[in-house]
Amino acid sequence: TSLSHRVARATIAIIVLTLASLGVAAPAHALGVIQVSEDGTLFGPTYPGVLFDGVSKIVPGDTQSEVFYIRNDGPDDGYLRITLRNVAGDPTFVSALETSASVPSQAGTPVALNSASPCWVLNEGIFLAAGSTVTVTATLGFSASSGNPTQDALADFDLNATLTDTAVALLPTEC
Repeated sequence: TSLSHRVARATIAIIVLTLASLGVAAPAHALGVIQVSEDGTLFGPTYPGVLFDGVSKIVPGDTQSEVFYIRNDGPDDGYLRITLRNVAGDPTFVSALETSASVPSQAGTPVALNSASPCWVLNEGIFLAAGSTVTVTATLGFSASSGNPTQDALADFDLNATLTDTAVALLPTEC
């Protein structure tokens, strides 16, 4: 018999972050506006819905992917960083789920949602020229070995995007 589980829901928040206080060799500074879109045509300061909201059930071993678009709407080139934050929900379910964020030039590595303590870098150092757009594929996976304890559980998490003027390589939990 197949186990069904309620799906995790992700929201996308766009944040501009100043990294100068982290002591990188050449301080990174927040850039202009980045915008997000669900269709690559209509952009705004926030995602117009909830990522993975159309997935009503997920079973162990499944993966689901959603595509969204990020545009550098500022006058300067920058480097994009995507992080996982604000994970909440049933602890067993959260530990059975993983997510990644990939762009055409750089695959993201899947990480367990419970790795975000308080956050986890999903992808970083993605060059984004002024006025350009990048396609982001977010993938949600459910461990095949999760079993019955996660049935009917819920999980929520945020994906955050930042754009800086300098590529940074920080520890995965330095968000």
